[in-house]
Amino acid sequence: MAITGRSKNRKRAGKRHVTTLAAATTIASLYMLAPTVAHAQKWSIDAGIGSQLTWSNNAELGIAGGREDTILNVRPHVSMLVEGAKLRVSGTAALNGIVSANGTQPNRVLPEADIGARLEAIDRFLFLDAGARALQTSQDAFGARPEAGTNANTVTTGQLRFSPSIESSIDSDTRYQLRSDNSWTRESGGGATATPSLAEGYFARHTALVEHDPRPLGWRLEAERQQTRYRDETQPTLTIDLFRVRADYAINTDFTAGVRVGRERTTLLLDDDAWHTLYGVEARWQPSSTTSLSAFREKRFYGPSWRLAFDHHTPLGREPDVADRPDADLVAVRAARGFLPRHIGGNRVLQFRLEAAE
Repeated sequence: MAITGRSKNRKRAGKRHVTTLAAATTIASLYMLAPTVAHAQKWSIDAGIGSQLTWSNNAELGIAGGREDTILNVRPHVSMLVEGAKLRVSGTAALNGIVSANGTQPNRVLPEADIGARLEAIDRFLFLDAGARALQTSQDAFGARPEAGTNANTVTTGQLRFSPSIESSIDSDTRYQLRSDNSWTRESGGGATATPSLAEGYFARHTALVEHDPRPLGWRLEAERQQTRYRDETQPTLTIDLFRVRADYAINTDFTAGVRVGRERTTLLLDDDAWHTLYGVEARWQPSSTTSLSAFREKRFYGPSWRLAFDHHTPLGREPDVADRPDADLVAVRAARGFLPRHIGGNRVLQFRLEAAE
């Protein structure tokens, strides 16, 4: 059993290959950002910290008499955003600190870097998203404790992604979207059991949808295909095809409820290529623009699927401007502003998210 909670508020050094991936990502970020900054309408730097707390009564899974443990993950990060008339570029660097209360895992700091761009190729119609990511994670949060100086239970991931999409509106309440998400991933590390042919793969998610806001009756038509392929040619391509219709009714301005029904098939079931019926219910409560509670339950080919999510974010105010700071801070603040944008720090926000799913 495991319980996870998450909150967000807007060394051992990594292995050589991690540093190389992070450096390559950073260099690519600077190369992409340089011409954009010169013509940017807006750019900003932001910093924050996120945390995740996980408890398990069987943290040493696979070990007789395994102990329970609580794992705390703390993730400080810094990000940059550059926006022009048609191009938006963002980059993030973070350190994931892992702390184990009972010592079933070593305390570690794992690096991460990400760069992404979104281009509006045709005004309010065609969009192109691309990015690259390099990170190091625990292969299993409750896996065997690695020996000092090894990368056991640590996976290094490099990823490239590209997503063209067509997005437009029919009227103020109705819109459509065609999107193709494509990513190429390579993983290394994780101990001697890692299979190289399964560590390189391609994932695609192709979607098409048309939706109408509940005023008071809303609906959504969607089709989706997911594909996963590995470098190992002996592994079959995993495919999921899905068609779904959703209908929602706005009971009042804050609460909507509805039903969903559709058909799906998958190659995951090697002896069954038939179409299966899916159906379920859903609801959403949004009393304000900063708070929402949503839930659904659906019967899928693998059994019941459900999700319950609560989101809330609260503005904490704005960092004081130079005029609001003591005289002793003026020199440091003005010096920093020689290198950083005026609105660094921006509006501070406390964001909380609690989610359970199956």
